Amino acid sequence: MKQHFIFVITLFTTILTTNAILQFKPCNDGYYPNPINNVIIMPDPPIFGQFVNLYINVTQNAPIEDGVKADLSIIYPNLGIPITFVIDICNSGLQCPNPDKIIPVTIKFFLASRDTPLTINFTFRIVNPGDNILTCVTGYVDIQ
Repeated sequence: MKQHFIFVITLFTTILTTNAILQFKPCNDGYYPNPINNVIIMPDPPIFGQFVNLYINVTQNAPIEDGVKADLSIIYPNLGIPITFVIDICNSGLQCPNPDKIIPVTIKFFLASRDTPLTINFTFRIVNPGDNILTCVTGYVDIQ
């Protein structure tokens, strides 16, 4: 229930390209051995009061170990602190260690209702045990 209530991580095999990819860049605070090939948001743009699917395609250059976590931080303007969702990827359907070169991940979450459009910041990371950050991407998204 914890994973279904806020978001679900599942594997998928096909990624379609939309203009959301242009909104995301690698994080600027370090080197990340497993780069993100693309980030897709559906619907694009996301809509308050609806579920959002965030599709992420990661190239595995450094091994993803058992116990790896994925975290998604959402920063709303004037809130002061990020809202962060953390999930154990290995217990959510991904084989760890994983032999695949490309790791596709889907995160599903709900955006609470709001009356006016807003631009929020998303940061997605994959972190091995010992806080070794393998992947980090960040970007701004307009929510309708």
